[in-house]
Amino acid sequence: MPSSHRPTAPASRAFGVLASCALALSLSPVSAQDDVLTAAWGNDGVFQFDPDGTLITQLVTTGSGTLDGGHELTIGPEGDLYVTSFENDKVLRYDGVTGAFVGEFVTAGAGGLDGPVHCVFGPDKDLYVASFNNGGVLRYDGTTGAYLDDFIAPLSIPSFFSEYLAFGPNGNLFVSAGPVLSSIVEFEGETGALLGAFVDPGSGGLTDGHAFTFGPDGRLYVSSFGSAEVMRYHGTTGAFLGVFVAAGSGGLDAPHGIRFGPDQELYVSSWETDQVLRYDGKTGAFIDVFVAAGVGGINKPQGVVFRPGQQLQFYGPNPGLINVVNTWEAKQVTPGNIVTMVFGLAPIFVKIKACPGTSLQTLPIVTLGIPADGTGTATLPALIPAVTLGVTLYSQAIDITDCRSSTVTKVTFQ
Repeated sequence: MPSSHRPTAPASRAFGVLASCALALSLSPVSAQDDVLTAAWGNDGVFQFDPDGTLITQLVTTGSGTLDGGHELTIGPEGDLYVTSFENDKVLRYDGVTGAFVGEFVTAGAGGLDGPVHCVFGPDKDLYVASFNNGGVLRYDGTTGAYLDDFIAPLSIPSFFSEYLAFGPNGNLFVSAGPVLSSIVEFEGETGALLGAFVDPGSGGLTDGHAFTFGPDGRLYVSSFGSAEVMRYHGTTGAFLGVFVAAGSGGLDAPHGIRFGPDQELYVSSWETDQVLRYDGKTGAFIDVFVAAGVGGINKPQGVVFRPGQQLQFYGPNPGLINVVNTWEAKQVTPGNIVTMVFGLAPIFVKIKACPGTSLQTLPIVTLGIPADGTGTATLPALIPAVTLGVTLYSQAIDITDCRSSTVTKVTFQ
């Protein structure tokens, strides 16, 4: 694409040019009341807290479903919990409301899985799992859990131990590279092709970089487990921008999971002190202890997940095909709400000022309002014309009523 991000003529004919960014001005803020989940390595379980940090319950009980080395959790499109079981090489599924064991979603060692750390559902609706011990990222069917392929081949990068995963605003997959390289590596989001180090090894003093997240400002934040800091990097170039949370601030010791909350503050699990600490989302200054040390017996908290969260789940066609009907689908929408689906030809990152914590992530050429059904799903089927052959389309879903948005997804039509 040219640097001006103007659509090509065929794409303009296919999608039409619509006015714009008035969307950002029409939204009205709401007060999110998400609960907070964290997997605990020392308990082999999942703990649930209310928005004030008060313990609700141990949602997934110790060892439920053979959970052993419970590492990280992600929330699936249907709202269930998927937890990596590091010691027995599984991904286990639990009811998102009751915490009851549903079943082994990925069975022991399926496809060569060895030491799963983190898993995420991708834009294609399939599950991507970081296989730490062999450095692979394996892909599994998002409905059945059956092994599909090696998205990143094991042992393909020297000294690479895959830990945490995230599809970034540009649609590519970012992976933390483990304690040896201590970097964040970028891979092409559709093919898994290596694009290179996004954050260079040890950049800015990064030591055993663990979890990371793209913040509301579009920048990348990485927990530096070995130095008890949180580092900040440019969201497009990966350049080091400075230490965001100073070493040991608020008692931070071995930071693990990090996540921006609905209040736009940064939540960090302090692994060695059995706490979750909260920091100012703009300055990195310590605010308070969100989860007190050892509350409910929590031992070695890992990731931090907000539920239902401000993010919607949004999926595009895979693959995208011309001359047939393609489908886009938003999930976890409040039933009856109108979802605005935004389509564009280039990624951007513009904060929506009226809705703290949300952002517009593609330069819009088309916006469409789709109502969510009783299950919280909004579906858009569209016949894609032949003139879109080879065009890459970026898309995002925004729930105008609740001020919740998805990350961007992309598809290249063939």
